[in-house]
Amino acid sequence: MPYAVILSNAAQTDLDSIVQYVAVDNPTAAEKLGLELIDVAMSLETLPYRGTQVRKNQNVRKLIHSNYVITYRIVESNQTVQVLGFTHCARIK
Repeated sequence: MPYAVILSNAAQTDLDSIVQYVAVDNPTAAEKLGLELIDVAMSLETLPYRGTQVRKNQNVRKLIHSNYVITYRIVESNQTVQVLGFTHCARIK
């Protein structure tokens, strides 16, 4: 049975910011990137454990797509994947 994928408010804000930033120079690329990131996040519906655990927080997993990290949490009790955020790799400390 597939998991339900839910974007948190923070993840939606991250995604909107990424698309808006890229759209300044290339609106077509921005739209394509936004759709790619959503597709990768939605793929967690059938493969939720494909990402790796975050060292500092064992309840959070990360999945890398191109130059972006998608962080998420799996909630087994109701079979959901909560997408917590989208971050460009250059912004990770």
